[in-house]
Amino acid sequence: MPSTSETGNAKNVANFQVLIAFVTAYGSIPITNEKVYKIQK
Repeated sequence: MPSTSETGNAKNVANFQVLIAFVTAYGSIPITNEKVYKIQK
């Protein structure tokens, strides 16, 4: 059973991914995608 902190961390990660999605949509898309691609590699 996950602890409260683990559940909260999962929510924070999800919120961070939503934030990245907004930055990608409204910001400099090619540069943002390049950074994400490098992180994923």
